[in-house]
Amino acid sequence: GRATIPPSIEVLQKTIGKHYGSPIHSVYEAGFIGFFLHYELAAIGIHNIVVAPNKIPVIIGDKVKTDRRDSLKLATLLSKGMLNGINTPPQNQINNRQFLRTREQLTRDRRRTILQIKSLLIQYGISPSQPGMNKKAVAEIRSSILPGSIKSILESYFHLLECLNIQIKKLE
Repeated sequence: GRATIPPSIEVLQKTIGKHYGSPIHSVYEAGFIGFFLHYELAAIGIHNIVVAPNKIPVIIGDKVKTDRRDSLKLATLLSKGMLNGINTPPQNQINNRQFLRTREQLTRDRRRTILQIKSLLIQYGISPSQPGMNKKAVAEIRSSILPGSIKSILESYFHLLECLNIQIKKLE
């Protein structure tokens, strides 16, 4: 049967409670939600698989995509055993990946901030003697003769750079 319920694990658990004892299977497409839902479903006893969107068989002529049609198609394919789930990594592996992604993002943000500082300096004909953006380079830039508004912009960048450095060190 089909039913529409609010997106809540608690409501789902109450809804399926009347089918206690019968195996319940579910499927969803891999995407931005990650594996959170998969682990929530497993915790309440639902056999769930996550499928890669490009591994779902295509029905010729079926070009209309709606959530309702997609969910019905997934349910039908699941009931016929025509779907293969992707590997769902353990939660600690997901956490480690997220940790690394966050550190990489902060590092990219730091590089971008340094480039923005250097770009602004080039616009005002200033070329620091220091190659990086260490304390000595920042002190040299601060001592440069620049309009007050530009110094304010640079101070904002320096503050952002300092915050990024602190967060990166915390993650290291």
